[in-house]
Amino acid sequence: MLVGKLKAALKEILALPAALLDLQFADVVNQSPIGCVFATSNTFFEIDREKIPDFGYRSRAPGAFAGLDDGLANAMANRNFWRQKAKYVFYSQLMKPIRLIVTNSGGKLLSNIRLEVDVGSVKESGIGVMDESDMPDMPEKDRTLGMSAAAIKGIRPIRFHPGELTVSQVGESHRIDVKFGNVQAKATVVSKTVYFAGVNREATLTGLLFADELSEPVSIPLIVQFTSEVKKMSFDELKNFSEEADADDVEQDED
Repeated sequence: MLVGKLKAALKEILALPAALLDLQFADVVNQSPIGCVFATSNTFFEIDREKIPDFGYRSRAPGAFAGLDDGLANAMANRNFWRQKAKYVFYSQLMKPIRLIVTNSGGKLLSNIRLEVDVGSVKESGIGVMDESDMPDMPEKDRTLGMSAAAIKGIRPIRFHPGELTVSQVGESHRIDVKFGNVQAKATVVSKTVYFAGVNREATLTGLLFADELSEPVSIPLIVQFTSEVKKMSFDELKNFSEEADADDVEQDED
């Protein structure tokens, strides 16, 4: 009797569709899979931050109240605007965005799918990685009252959304964690955006996919390749970057 029950249970297990998971990089815009190789180009800008002055407004209101107007304008001026812009330019041109996409190609639902990618340290792999919330935005020329955009950007959602991605750091090592959640058979889920950087570097990373139904994780190699250009950037080039400089806005030492 017991043998018959064991045979029936084994037969049911063997009849279950195989649990198959696939992992690839995905295009940031259209979210389509592009394979396990992320090959891109970037620019490493060398910017001498010691030569970057404070930001301030040039006199715009001639007349008796010019000094008062200038004082009020500069009281709200973001003195660190040029330095913050240098940081924005450096990271926006060095770090390149990509997504990760998981596909349940098997015949049954897989629960609690999660991904771990050990990037290691920059010294070890030559690859840097950043969460989208840690990427600097183009700064404002006037100081922000209240909570800054950067602070708002860094707030994590309370409700879970499939594809949530975080980059954690332990010592000098970094790890990417993605929670894909429950994925139906033949379905795909795309992660949030993650940013990679390297200077003329190629590295093979290992993605480990876990699911409640899997006895062991699925290991998938991910290759990151960077072709880089190294450039020096002067302060004048920084001011004119992306043609965002205003002809009326100058640093204080030009007045």
